[in-house]
Amino acid sequence: MDGEQLTLKEDAGHGGIKIEKKYKVPFEMFEQSFKDFQKKYVYPLVIVQAAIYALVLALAVWRILQQQTFYYMFMAIALGMGISVFIRPKLTRRKVMLGVRGIENDVYRFRLYDDRITLLYLNTEKPAVKDTDESAPQETAAEKHGDESAQEETAAEKDGGTKVDLQDLDVIESAGETVLRFDNANFKVIEFDSYFMLYQTRAMYYTVPKFAFTDSEIEMLRAVV
Repeated sequence: MDGEQLTLKEDAGHGGIKIEKKYKVPFEMFEQSFKDFQKKYVYPLVIVQAAIYALVLALAVWRILQQQTFYYMFMAIALGMGISVFIRPKLTRRKVMLGVRGIENDVYRFRLYDDRITLLYLNTEKPAVKDTDESAPQETAAEKHGDESAQEETAAEKDGGTKVDLQDLDVIESAGETVLRFDNANFKVIEFDSYFMLYQTRAMYYTVPKFAFTDSEIEMLRAVV
C-alpha cells in the first residue's frame, strides 16, 4: 500500500481508536470506484490532450487544403494520438480489473483515530505445507546452524493461518499499514453512494465500503470529509 508505513508494534502504543472494522471489497465496487477515480482525475486530462490533438489535426487539414501535402503526416499522427488518449483509460481499467479478480476476497482492517485513518491488509490464508517423506530423517534448523532457539516451534509455525470469518480476530496481520493523516494537505475523503474513496496522492486511492459501518459510524466518517 502507498502511504506512510507504521509497524504494528509502533501503532500499539497509540490509543484513541474511534472505529475499527474488517471488510472485503466486492469486485463490482472495485470496478465502480476505479471508474469514478478515472472520471475525477484521468478524463479531465484526457479532454485537454484530445483538444490539443484536435487543434493539430485542424491545422494539418488546413495546410493540406493549401496543397502542403507534407502535413498529411501530422494529420495522421494527431488523429492516431487523439484516438489513443480515449482508448488508453479503458485498456488500463480492463488490466486493473483482471488483477482485482484475484484479490476481491482479501480482508482489510480499517481504523479511525482522532488524527488519522489506518488501513491494513489481513492475511487469512494458511501457508502451504510441503509434503515430506516421514521415513526419511529430518535435519532440524538447530542441527544445521547450531542454533538451539530454532528448535522452539512458534505458535505461528505450529498452527499457521486459517480461513476466518470477518468477525474473527485470529488473523495474521502484515508487518505494516497505510497511515492517512488528516494534517496531510493532500489527504482527501470523497463520499459516493456505496463507498468512501480515500487518498493522499492521486497515484493511489483506497475503497472503503459503507456496508461495513453503522449509520452513526458513517456520520463520523462524513465529519472527516
